[in-house]
Amino acid sequence: MVCTFAVGQEVSIQLGENQIAQNEPFTITLSIENGEIESYSAFPDIDGFDRAGISTSSATQIVNGRRSQQISIIQSYMPRQQGNFRLKPFRIKVNGEYVDSDGTTISVGPPRQQYSGNGQNRPRSLFDDLFGIDDVEEDVEYVERPDHAFLGLTVDKQEVYIGEGFTLTLAFYIPETDPQVFEFYDLNNQLTKIIQQLKPHDAWEENFQIYQIKANNVEIKGERYRQYKLYQARYYPLNTKTVEFPAVDLQMIKYKLAKRRTFFGPDRQEGFKTFYSDPLKVKVKALPEHPLKEQVAVGDYQLKETVSNKQVETGESFSYSFSVVGQGNIAAISAPQVKQDRNLTVYEPNETVNTRKTGNTVIGVKQFNYYAVPNEPGTYELGDRFQWIFFNPRTASYDTLRSGITVEAVGRSRKNESIMAADPGSFYEKMSGVSNNLASFDEDSSLRWLVNGLILLMFAAVVVLLIRK
Repeated sequence: MVCTFAVGQEVSIQLGENQIAQNEPFTITLSIENGEIESYSAFPDIDGFDRAGISTSSATQIVNGRRSQQISIIQSYMPRQQGNFRLKPFRIKVNGEYVDSDGTTISVGPPRQQYSGNGQNRPRSLFDDLFGIDDVEEDVEYVERPDHAFLGLTVDKQEVYIGEGFTLTLAFYIPETDPQVFEFYDLNNQLTKIIQQLKPHDAWEENFQIYQIKANNVEIKGERYRQYKLYQARYYPLNTKTVEFPAVDLQMIKYKLAKRRTFFGPDRQEGFKTFYSDPLKVKVKALPEHPLKEQVAVGDYQLKETVSNKQVETGESFSYSFSVVGQGNIAAISAPQVKQDRNLTVYEPNETVNTRKTGNTVIGVKQFNYYAVPNEPGTYELGDRFQWIFFNPRTASYDTLRSGITVEAVGRSRKNESIMAADPGSFYEKMSGVSNNLASFDEDSSLRWLVNGLILLMFAAVVVLLIRK
């Protein structure tokens, strides 16, 4: 399908041949004419296929003095077995707009014989007969060009406190001066194995969820590189044990290039190269001594608070919002300590959390929404009742978020009403003064005669009814 985004710009999705051999790839191509692909969402998964890598291409045409350019991103898939497979309808978000595809059915047949680059086993054609290809065939020599690409495993902090976050990034780097000779190979399966190796057991994880691999321009020691982020996560250590990350490996497709270009043979040959990262360690420090050091959150936080009314009638409720905002393990933040008394009844809060991963960190807000009812008239300093203690690694000290809001309650006292509502009543008060020893009916003759009389009266009434019937 083709979608027009702007004047002269068209974005389209093209599907490859739907009848292929088991050793041939199926492709999905995302193209834009007269524009740039600034961002795009993930290509779809296909049941029965493995992702075999992403490549890019560009073409420029000048017709009658008019110049047009097409940029394409090609996702390749390799079938695991023979059979018919369904590519369901899908959509890709390109530069903020969606482009849809109806999908297709892919038929995978037996593997086909691959023809070598030197022309051996290639079927003859009329072109061969006319130009005598057999007489000019020659072996094509391929050479592996040196590269300075590497697999990098990095952290933004070498030392942290318990509960303080640090970000781990795994990326593949290619110098801008190196030729385009690499493609990712079986990346989903490789990354699954790598992530299992990297995940520490004694840390809380916030995964950055990288859905598409795209190049970012970075500078390392004065040299410009194309960085392809493969995995990124924020970790919060739960104890003082050093967090260790082992060396991991990534297999890439690296093409050997023809030593001398020929008209009849391909100009490159597929090969493989494995890259290895260096192991890493992050030291974890204990928090300074404090009565609550085992319970406090760690991060750089601020307080945002709101109240529905600053003047209320006694017996009427007001809402109060206590929001912890900042950088840290937002999801694990617990509610503030609340001092309760009969003058002001505060109910358990509702909680909401909102986080955002930006750059190398996680920021967000955790909001606690309270309802409170004043029972006595007077002035209520909420800072005396709501406070939240945390450790700030930036200042290496403990800090307290305390409310700065004052609520004025007017009207008559409601304290006694709240006490009466909780009063169990006079019946229960008498229970404490009554003996709990069992008594026999034989010891109370009057009660015995009363019960027997009631039974005889009921029997007589039944006899009279039967006679009348």
